Amino acid sequence: MTTDKVKIVSTNIHTMSGDTNLFVRSLTIALVGPTAVLLAAHNKYTCALLIWFFFFFGMLEWSGIRRHIKVAILLDPERGGDDSKHEALPKEYAAPVFSHSAVIIVKATFSSLVIVAACIGVDVFLLFLTLYFLVCTLLTLFGQNDPEKGLSVARQTADNVMAQSAPTRQVSLSSEKSRSEMLLLFLREELRMVAEKGPAELFINFCLEYFGFVWITGVTYPILVYDIEGLGRPWILASLVGNFTLDIVALLVGRSMKGMTHPLCQSISPKKSIEGAVLGVLAGAFIFLWSVNFASGGGVLERGWGPFFLNFTAGVLLGVMGVVGDLLQSLLKRTARIKDSGYLMPGHGGVLDRIDGLLLVFPTMYCCMRVMNLFS
Repeated sequence: MTTDKVKIVSTNIHTMSGDTNLFVRSLTIALVGPTAVLLAAHNKYTCALLIWFFFFFGMLEWSGIRRHIKVAILLDPERGGDDSKHEALPKEYAAPVFSHSAVIIVKATFSSLVIVAACIGVDVFLLFLTLYFLVCTLLTLFGQNDPEKGLSVARQTADNVMAQSAPTRQVSLSSEKSRSEMLLLFLREELRMVAEKGPAELFINFCLEYFGFVWITGVTYPILVYDIEGLGRPWILASLVGNFTLDIVALLVGRSMKGMTHPLCQSISPKKSIEGAVLGVLAGAFIFLWSVNFASGGGVLERGWGPFFLNFTAGVLLGVMGVVGDLLQSLLKRTARIKDSGYLMPGHGGVLDRIDGLLLVFPTMYCCMRVMNLFS
């Protein structure tokens, strides 16, 4: 039995060595990881610039994912849809249908002001979150309540797809339709949703809009704690490095032990394994502990077992939340029936595919640091 397992692992490693996608993904991590750590470590404003990049492009990607989720929910037969109307739709899209309109770009730019608010302080940050909610409410009730306006935007997107897509290009999805044909099928259903669903479409759009903003805002929390003496910058750097370690270890363990692992959450992400998640969390926790000690000048581990266990426990908690964040992103993509959130990060997909774990890790880090300050 042991010999068979060794053969399986050996075969899997040999297969991994010839995996072009894995090579590209590793190269992306090797470039993006150190760059992100250097920008975060330099000063608060380079850290804010890094966060702005992730946030802005994450919001652009979410605008496409949101549209797919909305159509998927409204087409659900249990919610009043007709299954016969979307039989022609593919089971999975390579990436969302993007609406490169000025409105989407302006909205992403406006929402990214939350980073400026975070740089000013926690009170301004919370004020901006509240104002964004109020603006979304007003725009939903009075600015987007015109069906003709919604139909016009959807038709314009469909026209852009027809003009820009190559009609003969094939994609390796469940159907053999070209990319342009699949996009037009989706846009046809979106047009019908806007025309037929009315208030239901507006309500779902509003909920998804604000959820996406709050979710992606998770990446901004390092700015709020950056200036905390002795904790801020070391914990931010350790959280980044620990999350990168978690992703790498989980991926390598899952790939090398393929065929011998147990699924972590079969219905949401069949490829993720319990073994990969557990070893990834433990490896990330040790790297987190080492990174905090290194970034603090080596004083953490010299203060006894108390700080050791405290930081290691925090590393485990952040690792678990990193896995949960990854699963949440998988749930959203599975609901939207898309493979990747975008194309910006080679080997990964989109920006959200790279930072999905951090969107929960950073808020958890913020909570841990606040609790520690309360009891210190």
